[in-house]
Amino acid sequence: MKTKNSKLFVYGINVAKEVLTHQPENVLEVYTLQGKAGDEVQFLATAAREAKIPARGLPEKKLREYVGQVKHQGIVLKMRGFNYSSIEEMLEGIQEKNPAILIMEQIEDPHNVGAIIRSATALGVSGLVMLNHHQAPVNATSFKTSAGTIGRLPICRVSNIINVVETLKKKGYWIAGLAMDGDKIAGNKQISDSPMAFIVGNEGGGLKESTRNSCDFLLSIDMDKEVESLNASVSAAILMYEWRRQRTMS
Repeated sequence: MKTKNSKLFVYGINVAKEVLTHQPENVLEVYTLQGKAGDEVQFLATAAREAKIPARGLPEKKLREYVGQVKHQGIVLKMRGFNYSSIEEMLEGIQEKNPAILIMEQIEDPHNVGAIIRSATALGVSGLVMLNHHQAPVNATSFKTSAGTIGRLPICRVSNIINVVETLKKKGYWIAGLAMDGDKIAGNKQISDSPMAFIVGNEGGGLKESTRNSCDFLLSIDMDKEVESLNASVSAAILMYEWRRQRTMS
């Protein structure tokens, strides 16, 4: 079953360009800062007009009511509430051979969520899964960090990772968790020769023990021993890059 945020205001010039170019059907209104001019504003105004989206100038105070004390760059989009996909809908939409799905387990920083979504979109991942508790949802911050790429991949929001893992295993997916004590990712061909689901855990605690135990195998990033760990979004990006690299070599 799909779930939905009741409303969503996103901001920033690059985000607005991405959204108006790739998903204008999800934009209800375009707001610009009164008096703001320039080529970028003209581009956005033209894009809104071509998509038949209402656009108007608003004072700074009103924009702040929508997005708070952020660097909105004079542009705010009022969007339809974000629609999360169901696992079934996501799987039905995947057509490619040996796809990858990324699962976020309790990623609490919306900046990390946005960065992971951006990397997943850029590197060819087919879908994402996140928890509906102890997990940053799709919001204005994650939208900004993703550079507006949220919405180009199906994102599922679930209450139990283990149930998702069992569903994916029945569909022929291998499950790999990212952990410090796992096998090295680099050159690991088993991540590219079958459908894969990769799980990235919490920024501080990593994977839950029950999640670790449900994985078919664990993966780690080879790095300098003097460095304790990497940011969750950086680790996820390295993992997805290596998956893509292995696919292009096979």
